[in-house]
Amino acid sequence: MKPGFRATMAVFACLAVLAFLTLEGKIRLATMIFLAGFGAKVGIEQLRRRGEKR
Repeated sequence: MKPGFRATMAVFACLAVLAFLTLEGKIRLATMIFLAGFGAKVGIEQLRRRGEKR
């Protein structure tokens, strides 16, 4: 079963908060960029799927 869009974005948000609170320096920045990239990928895929339904 695939998780929904909201659940996926909520997991990314939780990971971002945990990374922000526990990491420091360059690794924090790299992790944030990594998570933002995955979030953008999921968002673009969601928009693509909405376009196919119409």
